[in-house]
Amino acid sequence: MTQDQDPELVYLRYHLDNNAPVDLLDFTDSILAIQSEYSHFLKGRGRHGTNARLNIKKVEEGSIVFEFMEAVLPTAIVAAGNANTLIDFGKHLKNLAQSLTTGSQIPAEGYNQESLSNISKIVQPLARNPDSNLGLSVMTDGGQTIFNNCTFNLNSTEGNALQNRAQGAKETLRESISRTEESKEHVLLRLARLDREADSKQDRGIIEAFEVNKARKLLFDDDSIKARFMESDQNAFKCLYYVDAIAMYQEGRIIAYRITNLHDVFEAED
Repeated sequence: MTQDQDPELVYLRYHLDNNAPVDLLDFTDSILAIQSEYSHFLKGRGRHGTNARLNIKKVEEGSIVFEFMEAVLPTAIVAAGNANTLIDFGKHLKNLAQSLTTGSQIPAEGYNQESLSNISKIVQPLARNPDSNLGLSVMTDGGQTIFNNCTFNLNSTEGNALQNRAQGAKETLRESISRTEESKEHVLLRLARLDREADSKQDRGIIEAFEVNKARKLLFDDDSIKARFMESDQNAFKCLYYVDAIAMYQEGRIIAYRITNLHDVFEAED
């Protein structure tokens, strides 16, 4: 079975094994959050303006079991390059849920306010019912093939842990988005580009104390600081610069470093 499989042959199965009545609002919010996250997931992959939605394929008796299948226009399928988005979506949900239940690093695709809110709502019926279990899986019609990398099960304790970590991650995100500057002293700067013109807009550098392997725009508090960078006979790009710097943020992302002091310059050791 490949990911180029015809989408209508694959479905997402939601199985809530509950030991007590489920609050209707919690359950409704859970189902709506799956659709919300599915739409958000597709938008992140360039699927804008399509009719890509999830339809309920089947409801089973006993425990609460819903089967969702992709309902998309033919043009949307072409735009997706015939990739089976339900399989990718299942992987996305599994990776996000596992990171939050285990406390590991949250995948970049899920580290945003909307995804964290959605995954928290998805498990809400589980979190309120002790000894209950929630399973999400992607499989072919009839269940002949189950895609294991898209399948996960959570108990009530794990559901509560997921929600607590999701809330903490959302608070961290809010703080980072509201932050405009962060100052650090005595950090190492590695140059990626340095023009001789004092007012150049092209200077770039990496400060791993702020962000690993990301070259950002360099600003200098005054021309004398930049002049000290230029006066060395050493190859500037083989040197490390011991500096005081201020990371400047916009919407939670570093956009530039302002260099306020240069303490020392030395060649990096192999």
